[in-house]
Amino acid sequence: MNALVIGSTGLIGRHLVRKLLSQGYIVTGTSKSSHQSLFQSPLYKHQSLDVTKIESFKQLSREFDIV
Repeated sequence: MNALVIGSTGLIGRHLVRKLLSQGYIVTGTSKSSHQSLFQSPLYKHQSLDVTKIESFKQLSREFDIV
């Protein structure tokens, strides 16, 4: 299953990403920062974007099962 975590570098987001990865989810994390190295997993992809701008969501190229 594909998951999108908005705010993946924040306190709650980091814990959520770790949990999803441990359960085998393919996770795309988004945040304004570019801390891609927080998660060393082939199942994790990070995209830096500003979620306050609707145009930013057009950068997301995948369909997600959960957000």
